Amino acid sequence: MWNSIRMELYKIFRMRSFWVISIIMIGLVFMTTEFNCDDMKAARQEQSASEGNISGQQNKDGLQVSKAKKKDQANLEIGSANDNNATIFFGISEDTSEMDAESVEVLDMFLLHLKSGILTMMALIFAIMFVMLDIKNGYIKNIGGQMEHRRHLVYAKWIAMAIYTVVFDLISLAVQSIAVYKTFHYIKWGDVTKYLPEILLGMALQYVFLILCMTIAMLIRSMAFSMTLGMCLIMGVAPVACMGISAVIKKLFDRSVDLQPYLLTSKMKTLQIDMTATEIRNVCL
Repeated sequence: MWNSIRMELYKIFRMRSFWVISIIMIGLVFMTTEFNCDDMKAARQEQSASEGNISGQQNKDGLQVSKAKKKDQANLEIGSANDNNATIFFGISEDTSEMDAESVEVLDMFLLHLKSGILTMMALIFAIMFVMLDIKNGYIKNIGGQMEHRRHLVYAKWIAMAIYTVVFDLISLAVQSIAVYKTFHYIKWGDVTKYLPEILLGMALQYVFLILCMTIAMLIRSMAFSMTLGMCLIMGVAPVACMGISAVIKKLFDRSVDLQPYLLTSKMKTLQIDMTATEIRNVCL
């Protein structure tokens, strides 16, 4: 069993795709950090301009300010209602509305990337390529006959993928710290005890998602279909399918069923700092 794990790890770190995907991931982390910086600065400028306009109106005419505030509050309520209705999003997005460009924490930015699915997407590409490589080159047929229990091959892949997930995320965290320093010209890690539970939970959900996609790839033996399915789940197609299933169940059995909260990708997006024990339990179940 130990020798099987060593062979799997040797193959992982000797594959060219591991280094290629890692380089692409490094570029994506730097690019998304730069984009998030621009978004935070633009939001700060817009907020400052808005506060300046309100202050000027107060000095000019207090009544106009009161009316403007009421109008803004009404617009906010309408926008909030629209946001509550729009629960399905396609693609990968990161919300930086609660971040400040002057006090960005590395762990907060890393958790943001982990929630968005961008790291999971890159790890998924490698995981599918890794598991399909053995099927194509006949490794399982040659080695499987020499092992007493062939299920150890599957266990070895699962353990090797767990190690890969940890290494990949640690590399991402190191790159994230460099990207934050390069973009914001300072580095602030944040409170480790505050972020650690959510980060570990996010890594665990990421690992389970990779194992699920790897298992599907081994069963159907199709790299294209497995990778497309995994990408669709990350990009937000699964909630649409859940809505369709819920609509069919509602029509046939007159029962309301919401399957979206049980998706792994939906659970990852709900991660946030200072989660209570009940919220963590709900994510795990």
